Amino acid sequence: MEQSHTDLLDCVNVLIDNGAFNIVNSTSVTTLLRTVQTPPNNDRRDDFTRVAARLLNLLSKECPPMYIAHVPELLVMIGQQKNEKLVEISLQALASVCKYQPSVAPKDG
Repeated sequence: MEQSHTDLLDCVNVLIDNGAFNIVNSTSVTTLLRTVQTPPNNDRRDDFTRVAARLLNLLSKECPPMYIAHVPELLVMIGQQKNEKLVEISLQALASVCKYQPSVAPKDG
C-alpha cells in the first residue's frame, strides 16, 4: 500500500486506526491478560494465547493509553513468576503507559 498507493495511505491509516478500537478496546485488556495467564491445555487454546500475547504487545507499542485503567492489574500480573510471557507482557505494558503518562507510574511506599 505504501509503495503502490501513496495517495490513499493517509485515508487508510485513519480508517484502520478508528476501526481497530471497535475490535479491541480498553475493556478487552483484562480478558486478553487472563487469556495469557491461563495455561494452554490444547492447540486451540495455545493459538488464543499466542494471539492475545501479540495483541497486548501491539497495544504496548502503538496505544499505551489503553493500559491507563489497568495499571494495578499489571502490577499484580508482574508478580506471576510462573508465567514468564505474562510477566514480559505486563512489564512492556507498564513501561509504555508510564512513558506515555508518568503520573500513573506506581509509587514506592
